[in-house]
Amino acid sequence: VFGMYSPNVKKELCLDTTIYDIVPTILFILDLPISSDLDGRILFEAFEREFRKKKIQTYRESRLRSLIRAREAKLKMIM
Repeated sequence: VFGMYSPNVKKELCLDTTIYDIVPTILFILDLPISSDLDGRILFEAFEREFRKKKIQTYRESRLRSLIRAREAKLKMIM
């Protein structure tokens, strides 16, 4: 049994899920990157429409952004 409560979660909804769906869903809620090789899926149907529109980051995108920011910071220090 897995339950969620939030203004962004639909009320009184019962979904057919697996234990593997919990981690991707929690990462989505916390706006954290989700590994592409992670088992399970995000339980999009549990969320209100506006909340579902959030962009899903992957580790690769997140790492690339971090590298770009670090390089930009280094360039600013040099100048």
